[in-house]
Amino acid sequence: MLGKIAHKHIKNVTIQEKVHEQILTVVELATVYDTVVIRFCFSTGALDPTLNPVRRTIMIKAVKFVSIPVRDQEQALAFYTEKLGFQILTDQPFDAKQRWIELRIPGSDTRVVLFTPPGHEDRIGTFSNVTFMTDDIDRTHQELTARGVVFTAPPTKQPWGQFAKFQDIDGNQFVLSTK
Repeated sequence: MLGKIAHKHIKNVTIQEKVHEQILTVVELATVYDTVVIRFCFSTGALDPTLNPVRRTIMIKAVKFVSIPVRDQEQALAFYTEKLGFQILTDQPFDAKQRWIELRIPGSDTRVVLFTPPGHEDRIGTFSNVTFMTDDIDRTHQELTARGVVFTAPPTKQPWGQFAKFQDIDGNQFVLSTK
């Protein structure tokens, strides 16, 4: 549906109408030769903050970090920096038992935290739902193997891409995949 309002000095336009029990909401507003062109869409209130309280807040934009449970933070730090090539962003005391170690994957906004929440020690050495990505899985597999990273499954081709499985010094298991 396309509606037009001819006016030379329009500052704000808000149009919402109920049509067939759905909300008609303005999703695009453009001025073309002194005419405001309004494009509508039908929604159940998802775009109307008064009808959907979730839209009043800023929505999730990314994954900031993933936490990897480890037994010995010093050994884990050496593994992730020396063998995988991650970079230290933060390494500071957290409590009497642990440090907050936040690492950066070069070229990525996602961070990795080497930290075990109290009561979650049983997660150390298990399969992780973290999948790391590479452009060239064969070259990455070869280079990481040369650095001493243990692969539990070699690069394997699938219809959706390639993957391999490796583990860290604590036995945490990860997938390495192509895009």
